[in-house]
Amino acid sequence: MKKCIFHIVLLCLVLSGCSVAPSVLPSGQYLDWMNDRSNGLVAEKKVGEFSITAGYRSADAMALMNTGFYPTPQQWKSAREQSGNMQYYFVTYRLNNSNQDILKYKLSDENEYFARSNYLSFGIEKDVYVLCGKDSLPCRLHQFTPHYGLSPKADLVFAFDEPDSLHARDRTLVIEDQLYGLGILQFEFKAKDLQNIPSIRF
Repeated sequence: MKKCIFHIVLLCLVLSGCSVAPSVLPSGQYLDWMNDRSNGLVAEKKVGEFSITAGYRSADAMALMNTGFYPTPQQWKSAREQSGNMQYYFVTYRLNNSNQDILKYKLSDENEYFARSNYLSFGIEKDVYVLCGKDSLPCRLHQFTPHYGLSPKADLVFAFDEPDSLHARDRTLVIEDQLYGLGILQFEFKAKDLQNIPSIRF
């Protein structure tokens, strides 16, 4: 009897250490779940003085960010149509040990600051793509929002076609960095983690 009780307790301890992704989440918890690094949807690279973070975002997540947590059915329908059948990635550049505006890092002159901002606004999309199976997907849309010195980070959003809506294949976001000469940056997202993304309950 004691052995039986011991095995039951041991099984409970093992099971409690295994986290199972929920199949459905309330809208107010959905984005927090996607931002939780333990769920495999956020990756980071550190190169020298720089940290670059990339986070996968589903079309549902993008729609929720545009509507707020509690949209009306009409608001949700409109936002979801706008986010379309796409996959999205949020990318953040920042310095490891400094709160300096990253666009002002080791400037040679003021013109270089504007050249960096211009590249992030209009040029970087040609240097970013997603590998999905045998497909190399070009960036369809991207957005850079200047902080004008109010934040030390550079934040971008990239959108790509979604040829694998069932998430059967791993995918890799590739940035051929021309901003600071950091080389080819690769951020991997596993199919098993993408398949674990829950649906939203309003």
